[in-house]
Amino acid sequence: MIETVPSGTVLHRRYRIERVLGSGGFGHVYLAIDLANNQQYAVKEYLVTGTSGQEQLQHEASVLSQLHHPNLPAFQDAFTE
Repeated sequence: MIETVPSGTVLHRRYRIERVLGSGGFGHVYLAIDLANNQQYAVKEYLVTGTSGQEQLQHEASVLSQLHHPNLPAFQDAFTE
């Protein structure tokens, strides 16, 4: 099993990890609290590395940022930590 980010870890100086929501082949999804506004967010940790991994992350962020539907969560941010 791939190690997850510990609860209490603050990512991007903004998102405090609360717990793991799920895991898959490309990473983990965490429940996080945005320290700027105390809102809950899902944070996806993308475990693909290298140049192709960065390109895949940028592509996924671009696609997600263009999706707008009442039954889908809104895309908020993408960052490298």
